[in-house]
Amino acid sequence: MPSTAFTGPFLKTAGATQWAGTAIDNSTSGGWVKAGNSLQSYDFGGASGSGVLATVVFQARVKGNSALKFSVTKLRTWTGVPVPISHTNTGGWFNYLAGDVNGDGKVNQIDLYRLGRAYGSVPGSPNWNQDADINKDDAVNLSDLTLLNNNYGKT
Repeated sequence: MPSTAFTGPFLKTAGATQWAGTAIDNSTSGGWVKAGNSLQSYDFGGASGSGVLATVVFQARVKGNSALKFSVTKLRTWTGVPVPISHTNTGGWFNYLAGDVNGDGKVNQIDLYRLGRAYGSVPGSPNWNQDADINKDDAVNLSDLTLLNNNYGKT
């Protein structure tokens, strides 16, 4: 899942900052995000205290449920030594409403129409719509229609 990291307000309290970029490992066994930011000048001794260093925003590639967990957060000090620091996850959960074929956050007649157009299809069929394959079994069928029906009218 691609992500973007933004500098938090905390480091900026000590002076101008310079963004060093983001690196991402998307492995399913437990990937990582590396985001870098530093003070442009160390004249003031750096930042001290607590606050938001960075915000990382993830974008889901497919619909489904996924728990996000940061297990270790390290801060590399001016000496270059990485130091584990405490962190807080805000959000940390992506939840998709089964049956929301068009991804607008509601299950309604538009979703039913799109599923109906793809009904009976499999990958490679001219009317295949992977978003209408709600249970991701490579077939748009009664199982998908049932899932849509169970959430019809929900947002």
